[in-house]
Amino acid sequence: MNTYRPNSLAIALPLLLGLMLYAPAFFGEQAYSFVLGIDQIAAQGISWKQPLGAIVQNLLDTLAYLNPTSLRLAGLIGLGLATAMLVAGLSRSGVHPAGAGLAGAILITHPAAIAAVMKLDNTGLAIALIALVAVATRWANAPFTNRLAFMILAPLAHPIGVCAWPLAWLMQKDDQRPELLKPIYLAAFVLSFVSWLALTPMDAAHLLALAGQTWINLFSGWRIGEFLPWAPEIAAARLDLAGASGLLTVLFFVFTGAVALLERFGHLLAEPMRRFLPLAVIAPLTTGLMPTISPVHADPAYALPLVIGLAILIGSAVGPLVQRALTEDNLVAAIIQTSMALLLTSGFFFAAGADQVRIFQDGQVFWKTQRGRHDAAPQSRLGYARATLFLGSDPRSMRNGQVELRPALKAAEILDNLFESLDDGPGLTAEQEAEAHWLFSVAVTPHFANEFTSAIKHLEEAIKLLPNEAFYAEALERAQRDQVEYQKVITGCLTADDEQLQARRKTLMKQAESLAKAGLIDATIEKYRDAIRCAPSHRDGYQYLSRSLSSVGRHNEAIKILNGLPPNLQVDLSLIEQKAFIIQNLPSPEGVETKQRLAWRAQQRAKAHPIWLDVAQKAPERPMAWLNLAENALLDGSGPALAKAYLNKAISDRPALAAKGRVRQLKDKIDSQLKPDTPLPEINLNPTEPTADAGPNDSGVIP
Repeated sequence: MNTYRPNSLAIALPLLLGLMLYAPAFFGEQAYSFVLGIDQIAAQGISWKQPLGAIVQNLLDTLAYLNPTSLRLAGLIGLGLATAMLVAGLSRSGVHPAGAGLAGAILITHPAAIAAVMKLDNTGLAIALIALVAVATRWANAPFTNRLAFMILAPLAHPIGVCAWPLAWLMQKDDQRPELLKPIYLAAFVLSFVSWLALTPMDAAHLLALAGQTWINLFSGWRIGEFLPWAPEIAAARLDLAGASGLLTVLFFVFTGAVALLERFGHLLAEPMRRFLPLAVIAPLTTGLMPTISPVHADPAYALPLVIGLAILIGSAVGPLVQRALTEDNLVAAIIQTSMALLLTSGFFFAAGADQVRIFQDGQVFWKTQRGRHDAAPQSRLGYARATLFLGSDPRSMRNGQVELRPALKAAEILDNLFESLDDGPGLTAEQEAEAHWLFSVAVTPHFANEFTSAIKHLEEAIKLLPNEAFYAEALERAQRDQVEYQKVITGCLTADDEQLQARRKTLMKQAESLAKAGLIDATIEKYRDAIRCAPSHRDGYQYLSRSLSSVGRHNEAIKILNGLPPNLQVDLSLIEQKAFIIQNLPSPEGVETKQRLAWRAQQRAKAHPIWLDVAQKAPERPMAWLNLAENALLDGSGPALAKAYLNKAISDRPALAAKGRVRQLKDKIDSQLKPDTPLPEINLNPTEPTADAGPNDSGVIP
């Protein structure tokens, strides 16, 4: 009978640690997105003068928002059960509870395990993980049928299950290993290995490079935070970077060779490495030999067998040290030894993983570099937009419009430029272009933009490219439904109370601002039109709409908008000034000669002049009218004295205005033309004041 019993505290502590780390993923505000306290520490840094306070604060910030709808318990239960089985199994095999608990803590907090939990809604991976732990810890005491079942069940669930035999080898003593060499167990291992090899496409070109990346995942983890879902995109791209594939291949041989050398020439480590060597060879190779995803990348799930093996070795090594310290009644030494082991294992992993926080920036740098190569420009722009849009967003939640504001706007800008470039240079495949159109629709339809018109247009293009792809048809149908609901909100403004009306107007103005930041001017203009439809008596919509129209050369439309203002806004001086400015700066017709262009400018100033005079008469305290009158006086022949008089009126009520760059330049220009002691005319604005000379003859100039 086994006298060793699992210590419930040793099981509970790593599970509690795992729950603290994983809770935000299942109850957090952002569905499917890890916003771990440890990740915030890595990304933002903490004050080492108050480390505990900073850590607690980060964890509290992380755990503050609970959202039951984001529960995904399959992965957490799988990893938690595997952790409990590992602790219990090591305890039953004679490892001290402190060592067994440490092994469990390593498994549940390792960055690769955290990364795998993101994918553990794949039930097969959860089953394989549990089966691998069962093989490693229960082999010696299990009957023949159970042993064989474990050997078959694990690889049936997931490719990492082929590591069942090496993990069983790791736990067995010298006198127990012959059992594993029986033909039935070897046959189960070889058959499962060959079956997965035959069923999945091998990535021979990157086989050893992927194996090297798996070793890196063991020591640093691929990602420990919220950017996990798209990290493989960057990983796959890096494999083809110059020198990267070769370096990763070298690392595979370095790490595996280090294990082999320790097995051959080591002293204290010789025996552990002898048992670890089969796992060190087989586990990394499974990434490229049996990939289950496309494009192939260094999936952190393939590092889990190595994590289990490392946890077993560390727990088995620390357990006797703690046991010896307790036997000698040296509790302090036992606590220090266990704490140091935890710090040098799990703590090391997180410290190394902190560098991965910059992976998003690395990905952007990569795609920016690729974009500079003409032949690869469309593909690299697509990759750049995809990496940008995936910031903080899981692809699954992204399909429901859950994306971040800044990445979405940047991605929309990149994609808009991509579509323009497709007419001139090399194109994309139908699949890539359809994806680009869909990504654009995702970027512009969330609540901060609600731009459904262009989204529908792009989704229709995606359907033309891939008519048999139901996904794009479903996205189009969803966008059309959302557009109907959006239009109901706009028309509902007519019956809304004042509070609702102001809230909707502000929302529309913010959405227009977001679209403008993305460089989507046409969509911005339509959004401002919606704001005017919602609140036709409010000034801001007309002001920003006219500015947007003018910025893209649609000056006559802008003037028409300002000429057709509702009665309550026709006396709004800001809008009157806006119209005068547009009229005054209306560009001359294309192809005219210099003389005609000068005549056109004089004509536009003459049209704007009475408007500026009217504003100055009605509101003498407004400086913009006086400044424009001063500029026009210099150009239309009225003279620097009148210009100086206008300028003085502009700064009389606002002396600080004289320090502005434009005002200083105007003052210097006037002073350079004004003769000393020239008397300044008295400004008398009244309806009988003659209008300034329009300037040279403008015959032949067509408005």
